[in-house]
Amino acid sequence: MKKKKEEDPKKKKPKRKPLFVKNGAIVVCRIQVNNLICIEKFSDFPQLGRFTLRTEGKTVAVGKVVDIPPAGSPTF
Repeated sequence: MKKKKEEDPKKKKPKRKPLFVKNGAIVVCRIQVNNLICIEKFSDFPQLGRFTLRTEGKTVAVGKVVDIPPAGSPTF
């Protein structure tokens, strides 16, 4: 009979960032675009605080802007 090796909790594999999310999931993500776009925080200006991501004619995500990097900052 084979014995199971006891796993050391400190030697667990590090969690990788998920590449995909399931329908209905809530995620926080950063989006990089090639062209300039006009956006605002949803709390400040709801009309400019929503976005839709589309690829190949299909909508892949919809959401709202919760934070914007400060002016002059290349990334978050």
